[in-house]
Amino acid sequence: MAETKYFDSYALSSLKEILAGDFENLLNAYRKDVCEHFDVIFHHLKQDDRSGVLKSVHSLKGSSGNIGALAFSKICENFETSVKDNEDSSIEENSRLFFESKTPLLLEIDSLLETCC
Repeated sequence: MAETKYFDSYALSSLKEILAGDFENLLNAYRKDVCEHFDVIFHHLKQDDRSGVLKSVHSLKGSSGNIGALAFSKICENFETSVKDNEDSSIEENSRLFFESKTPLLLEIDSLLETCC
C-alpha cells in the first residue's frame, strides 16, 4: 500500500482484508461524508454556530478514526477541543489546519481508490 499522510497503513490493510469487495464502497462513502462535513462546518463557522461545528467535527473525527485516517482524526480532535474550550485564537489556527487538509485528504482518498480497487 502506498505511503500516506493521513491514513494509517496498518488500519487500511486490516479494513481491506475484513471488508474485501466492500472496501471500495466504504472509501467512496467516506469521501462523500468528508465533502459534506467540510461544507457543513464551513457554513456553521460563517454563522458562528459553534454547537453545529462541534457536532459535525465530532462526527467527522469518529468516522475518520474508524476508517484509519488517524492523522486527520487528530486534526479534527484538535479543532473540536479548541471549539469546546472557546479559545478564539486556537479555533482560528485549528480551523485553518482543518480546511488546509481538505484537498490533500481528498487526493489521498482518490489515490487509495485508484490503487486498491
